[in-house]
Amino acid sequence: MGPDTFSYRYLSASRWCEHSWQKMIKAPRYEFTLMPRPIRLNLPGIPQHITQRGNNHQVCFFATADYELYLALLAVACERHRCAVHAYALMTNHVHLLITPETAEGISLVIRDLGRDHVRQINKAYGRSGTLWEGRFKSSLVDREDYCLACH
Repeated sequence: MGPDTFSYRYLSASRWCEHSWQKMIKAPRYEFTLMPRPIRLNLPGIPQHITQRGNNHQVCFFATADYELYLALLAVACERHRCAVHAYALMTNHVHLLITPETAEGISLVIRDLGRDHVRQINKAYGRSGTLWEGRFKSSLVDREDYCLACH
């Protein structure tokens, strides 16, 4: 491959693929790797600030009963997957949670269960279809007490 060729590699169907194109200008060869999503750092016993937004910033909670349903399903999921909820803020179009998991996969399983059960019941109650939440949830490890107090 000459210096005027652009190349990149990516993982597709469990194998590496490589593509090359001729560049318009003479430049050194660039190579980078595209991954489907970044790896999430989950540490047992470390609190995490979780944020999940409504799809297209639309409303996720339509009535008081929807908030109560979400909290009830959150309690069940956290008990099932051994996570402790320290604080929460349920806004109309997004959610903030402060959760400490006992296992590395605990938070992902809690959010999966919430996404499955809460969305199913909201869709049934309001005659909707499709997703309620936008993409993957965001998480940040909480490693300082002042951050934890600010969230609390």
